[in-house]
Amino acid sequence: MAFIKIDTSSASGRNYVAVLLVFIPFILLICTGLVMLMYHIGKQDTRVIAGLGKADWLMMHKITAIVAFPMVVWHLVLHYSWFVKLDTLKLKPRLSIRLCSETK
Repeated sequence: MAFIKIDTSSASGRNYVAVLLVFIPFILLICTGLVMLMYHIGKQDTRVIAGLGKADWLMMHKITAIVAFPMVVWHLVLHYSWFVKLDTLKLKPRLSIRLCSETK
């Protein structure tokens, strides 16, 4: 089994690690939220889904939210320069936008 060596000294390497670390808690947050929606559509609260009751799913949702939030903030901090460019409108235009404006 081969492992990929990630250069975390570069910005793209740090971004890759951030995306990987944020991905799992964020997906768990979405999944637990969808399961909790099933409890809020008017059915009985005594149902058990995957061996967990309503209180267990709520606790798992809260824990994943607490874990995911700082990771999302970390990811946004890594992209601070992108937000600065967005604020000053210095981002490069996308090809499709350029092509549409050139044809007019």
